[in-house]
Amino acid sequence: MLSIGYAFRPSVLSLEADRDRLQNAGATEIYCDRDERLHYAELWQRAQSDEIDQLLLLNLADLGDSVAEIGQRLQEWEQANVAIQVVTEAGIEEAGDLDTVLRWMSELPRQLRSRQVAVGHARSRLMQKSPPGRPPFGYKRDRDRYVPDRRSAAIVREFFDRFLLYGSLRDAVRHVRRTFGKTMSVATGRRWLTQAAYRGDLEYKDGATLRDIHPAILTRDEAAQIDRWLRRNRSIAPRSASAPRSLAGLVFCQTCEQSLRIVQVTQRRKAKQYLYLRCDRCGYSLNYDRTLTQVIRQVCADLPQRVATFDGARISQAKQAIAKQIAKNDSILNSLMQLEEADILDADTVQLRRYRLAAKTARLQQQLEQFPPASLSDISATVSIEPFWQDLTESERRRYFREFIRRIAIAPEVGPEIQFFF
Repeated sequence: MLSIGYAFRPSVLSLEADRDRLQNAGATEIYCDRDERLHYAELWQRAQSDEIDQLLLLNLADLGDSVAEIGQRLQEWEQANVAIQVVTEAGIEEAGDLDTVLRWMSELPRQLRSRQVAVGHARSRLMQKSPPGRPPFGYKRDRDRYVPDRRSAAIVREFFDRFLLYGSLRDAVRHVRRTFGKTMSVATGRRWLTQAAYRGDLEYKDGATLRDIHPAILTRDEAAQIDRWLRRNRSIAPRSASAPRSLAGLVFCQTCEQSLRIVQVTQRRKAKQYLYLRCDRCGYSLNYDRTLTQVIRQVCADLPQRVATFDGARISQAKQAIAKQIAKNDSILNSLMQLEEADILDADTVQLRRYRLAAKTARLQQQLEQFPPASLSDISATVSIEPFWQDLTESERRRYFREFIRRIAIAPEVGPEIQFFF
C-alpha cells in the first residue's frame, strides 16, 4: 500500500518538522509545496494513474486556500479512490464517515486563519521586526522596533548593576524594591537575567535569535558574565547562591562530601556574633572567619600557578574554529546578495536563507562569549594579593569566589583544598 504524505507551507515557513511528522506517521513518500502547489499537481496526476492508495495530511487546510476549494478537492480524491488521512495529536484519522468529514470542515476556518497569522508572523521575523505582544519591561514599542523607555529602563539597569556587583539574585530583587518600589518575584528577576531583549537581541518562538536588532541595556561582556554566574550557581542550592556569606554553598566536607552549613551564634545580652561552618553528618564545627582567612591565603597561593598552567591553546583553537565558521556565514551572506542581483535566487529564498544564517551566527557568537575572558592572567594577578581581599565586603568576596572557584573541600586540622573552574 502506497501512502503519500503532503504538506503545504508558505515560503517563509520551515518544512523540516512537517517532513518528520509525516515520515513518523508512515508516509512512504513526501511531497512539500511552498507558495504554488506544483508538487500537488504532480501528486494528482499519479493519483489518476492509480498509483496512490492513501494521502496523508497534517492539516486538511493543506489542500487549498478556501473552504470551497478544499471541499471540492476532497470530492476529487474520493472519486479517485484515494483514502484521505489526517495526522492528529490522538493519532491518524481517516475520512471514513460523514461525521468525520463534517468535523474536519468545521475546523477549516480556524486552520486557515491560523496559517494566515503564522505567515504574517514569519514574514515579520524575516524582516527582523519585534514579535507581537507587550514589549519587555524597560522597553516601549516604536512601530516595529523596541526602544528603551527612560524610566523603566533605569530600573532594569539598576537591577543588572546590583547583580553584577554582588552576584546575588535575591539581593538585586530586594534592592529594586527598596530603591524604586518595584515589586517582582525572584523568578521574574531570573527571567530578566536571561532575557534576550535586554542584550539587544530578538528571540522568536521558532528558537531563532537575531542579534543587535535594537538598543541594548546590557553589554556583551556583562551578559557573558551573567551567563557564567547562572551556570555555576546551578550546582548551588538557591538559598546558598543568594546567601550574604561568601563561602555559602562552596565549602564541602572532605570526609562525607556534605555541604557545610553556616551557623550564626550569639550570646545573651551581647551584640557580638560568632559564625561557624558546621558538618551535621561528621559532627564538627569550624570557625568561619578563620576558615575564610585560610581560603583567601590558599587562593592567593594556588590561583597564579593554576593560571600559569592553564591550557589556553585548546580554547584558542576552539575560538578560531568558531570565528572561522562566523566568517564563512558572512561570506555566504555576501554571495546571497550577488545571487539575488543576478536573478538566480528569488527574494523570498534569499530572505529565508539570510534569516537562518543570522540565527546560526548568533548561536556561534554566544558560544564565543562563554569562553574565559582574555584578561584572565591580569585578573588573577590582582586577586592573588591578600590586602585586596581585606578591603572587600562579604558580598564582594562572594562575587570573586564564584567567578573562579568550583568547590572547597575542607576538614578539621586540614587546610582547604580548592577546585577552580579552569
